[in-house]
Amino acid sequence: MPHPSDSQAQRDAEQYILRVLSEEGGVPVHGESVCLKEGIHLVLNGCSRERCLLCEVYAHIGRTRGAQSHKIARDILKLTAAEHKLGGNWRKVLCFANEATAKTVRNESWLAAVAEELQITTRVIPLPPDLEARVIAAQGHQVTASQRADV
Repeated sequence: MPHPSDSQAQRDAEQYILRVLSEEGGVPVHGESVCLKEGIHLVLNGCSRERCLLCEVYAHIGRTRGAQSHKIARDILKLTAAEHKLGGNWRKVLCFANEATAKTVRNESWLAAVAEELQITTRVIPLPPDLEARVIAAQGHQVTASQRADV
């Protein structure tokens, strides 16, 4: 069963961003599972072994609020753990659909400092207007964890 904040529009946005990354590098960037130990896997939004690229995509539009920054922190941890497990130096990228969301790791916060320390790059890949409108509409229907607790 999908998470209450899951939406087809956001999954489409993630796929769009991965397609752009693939086109830019000339090789596919696709989801990949990295085995940490028996029975424990990390599922990455994007990986290109040819380009030594690991990425996580956050297809939210607008400023992050509340626990949304925790998702980004988990993505930073996931990228770092995958690099450690795979060995070598990988380009680790957090991809965002707009600048307002990317500010979560482009400001003067501890999370931004950690991303910089761990050599996590941020990219903003704007969505086409129709897809951006679908994501914004989906966000309007989503329920946050604090709103679910109030129900």
